[in-house]
Amino acid sequence: MTAGMSVKVTDKLDKVVSRFYDLLVANPLISEFFKDPDVNALKRKQVWFFSSLLMETNQGTHDYMRQAHKGLVMKRKLTDEHFDALLECLVQALDESELTPDEAKTIVQSAEHLRDAVLYR
Repeated sequence: MTAGMSVKVTDKLDKVVSRFYDLLVANPLISEFFKDPDVNALKRKQVWFFSSLLMETNQGTHDYMRQAHKGLVMKRKLTDEHFDALLECLVQALDESELTPDEAKTIVQSAEHLRDAVLYR
């Protein structure tokens, strides 16, 4: 469990992330970016990331996301089109979740706020 988060919220985030990754892998436009052999590690990072957004402890996230995705932009040509597809998957996973509308909105708005960092701009 992420420090400071209730078990209930962490369980909800685990389900959101599992559904999110199912949608990402099923999307032909972006599935190639999620064929990592250690998907479980990616999922753990994503739960941590969403938790940090909800707890407003995401200081430094912009720089981290910029560096973490640099190779995807430079070598694999990650673009706005890919980011839009990812957001669609995220919104769908959140719409199907048990998170409150405010929690879902926080996550989506934060993800959109990080677009330029993820796309290394």
